[in-house]
Amino acid sequence: MRRRNLVAAIGAYAMASSLAAQVTRARVGWLSVYPPQASTARDRSHAIFVQRMQELGWREGDNFTFELRGRLVGESLETAVKALVALKCDVLISRGTEAVKLLRDASADVPIVMAGVGDPVGTGLVKSLAHPGGNVTGVSMVGQELFIKIVSMLREVAPQAKRVDLLTTVSNPASAFFARVIGEAARSQGLSNGVLEVRGPDELERTIAATPADALVVNSDPTFFDHLGRMASAARRRGLPMACNDFGELTRAGGLFSYSPDGDDITKLTADYTDRILRGAKPAELPVAQPRRYRFVINLDTARSLGLSVSAAQLMLADEVIR
Repeated sequence: MRRRNLVAAIGAYAMASSLAAQVTRARVGWLSVYPPQASTARDRSHAIFVQRMQELGWREGDNFTFELRGRLVGESLETAVKALVALKCDVLISRGTEAVKLLRDASADVPIVMAGVGDPVGTGLVKSLAHPGGNVTGVSMVGQELFIKIVSMLREVAPQAKRVDLLTTVSNPASAFFARVIGEAARSQGLSNGVLEVRGPDELERTIAATPADALVVNSDPTFFDHLGRMASAARRRGLPMACNDFGELTRAGGLFSYSPDGDDITKLTADYTDRILRGAKPAELPVAQPRRYRFVINLDTARSLGLSVSAAQLMLADEVIR
């Protein structure tokens, strides 16, 4: 019995040693669509990713290296892509259609994990959700169902609205998909709609001010990230309820509400996919995951300023209420 235990222990040690040898050189690269922080502190999603990787047996600085690159001020995202690809990572990660597509185009042989993409099939990132078929897999944001829900919720919170416009960017490869989904959702609610596409942040305030819409749905986009307060203020000056599919950032900046997949959960799923790929799974054979949880964030101060009433039932559904 003692000899059997010893053999088992030796076998376990050999397996662990083999794995350690296999993963010593593991390098994970994350392309951030936002400028990297100047300090050494990581933002929430990156910290959660590293923590989840640790839970899965990956110790940063020991058996894996985490490389973060982002768009620097005055530089294009393509520059960050080139810098990250040059590091020869074992897995590449990013969030959003534009960033993932740039990674895929620059690195056809390295596994890529999506940390949330609206329409990976329609934009050609994967062949299907069940069988991705290439070097890209990860988490889909389920854009169609998400926007249908947002329009329905907007109809409840702002029943006086007759027209709902989508605010997005020209550069987002998924804009056409989102425009179609919003159009279908609006018509199903008896609403008319239009699409507002901006080329850059300088167009945001005048575009919001000029829209004939009664409410806006904002498609989360890196172009907007540093200008959320301006966007929210412009919408409030126009008396426009503004809903978004981001993780609550626009709502905290003064928008009306956001409804989106739980960002923390998506980050953990991203780490799970990264772990499986580093242990030998092929992206082409890993089905794209769907969000498991959603978050509803509402800004009561904004609702009051717009003269909107938020029911007790709606407040009970909220995961976060900003007062």
